Amino acid sequence: MARAHLSADNVENLFSETPLDALNFGSLKILADHLNPNGKLMELKDGTGIYVYDNFTGIVEQEHFPPEEIKDISDNPNPTNELISEMSEKSCTIGDLFRDVLNMGRIDIVQISRANWVKDCHVYADKRGAAPQMVMEIPDQEIEEEDCDKGHTKQYDAFLSYAYPNLRIAKRTIRKLENEGFTLFVPGRDDLPGGAKHVLTAYVIEKRCKRVIILLTKAFRSSPECDFQVRFANALDSGAIEMKIIPVICEDNVEVPRFLNFIHTCDITKNEWSKLYRALSHQCTGENTRFLESLTYPPPVNVENEFQQLSIHTDNISEDRYQPDGDSGIVHDIKAQDGNGNEVYV
Repeated sequence: MARAHLSADNVENLFSETPLDALNFGSLKILADHLNPNGKLMELKDGTGIYVYDNFTGIVEQEHFPPEEIKDISDNPNPTNELISEMSEKSCTIGDLFRDVLNMGRIDIVQISRANWVKDCHVYADKRGAAPQMVMEIPDQEIEEEDCDKGHTKQYDAFLSYAYPNLRIAKRTIRKLENEGFTLFVPGRDDLPGGAKHVLTAYVIEKRCKRVIILLTKAFRSSPECDFQVRFANALDSGAIEMKIIPVICEDNVEVPRFLNFIHTCDITKNEWSKLYRALSHQCTGENTRFLESLTYPPPVNVENEFQQLSIHTDNISEDRYQPDGDSGIVHDIKAQDGNGNEVYV
């Protein structure tokens, strides 16, 4: 469909109304090619007197990311894509990116990308008009129809338990873990059709997920749905033998449920992602149980047999040992003989 030419003001309005999620692969590739390389130091055009490098780090500075997210962005092989993902989670728009790029003086990026961004905005608007969006904006995962047809069921490394107000934390966790090759079952994205919600949740946790990652926040503690998920998972492995539950602390000063106090936690506020990776990679399904079963213990003592082996001959009891001690009145031990003729005191 032909589009009318847009004025500069209309373009800015279009950009400001369209989320960054609307940018397609081609637009992201152009941004990465121009923002990933080392930039040159320059002063921002907004008159603040702030100097930044005119690559992805300049946008990071303008968006005021916290230190842990700056490190995640910088460590990524494609920092610009990671930056766009992080900005999307902050509900930034194409207009915010447009402003940041212009503020760094990168007119070259605007000139190359403008037409692509306008097209992406229109495609996004058309899709919104065609069908309502999912409430939870997590990329759809393909349904593996071949596996279903063959009677196979998809298995997951972990079930992700999170409270809906923590969607941003959940999406960041999903991206970090799936980039490492882990498969996650995410409620709201991978839900199975039909059946009662709690019944299907219980089925997935027990039959199709090796572990349950719980994102511990204040909102998590007040969520009935999360409470059901974690308590059901705990019931499956109440002694933590199979490491079914992996508690992940996502906020400062969050209280760990009392029944999970004995389980080690990962704290992503301290950037303990590698600890979480190791926990998910640990192959423990059935191994810990088999290990405990393989242990050898000394045979239990048969008390009845022990007493049977001790044959007391009453006719050999020494009367003098049976008499009370004169002043104290304490009765001495009784001397007797066992079945082998050994002298014992009873």
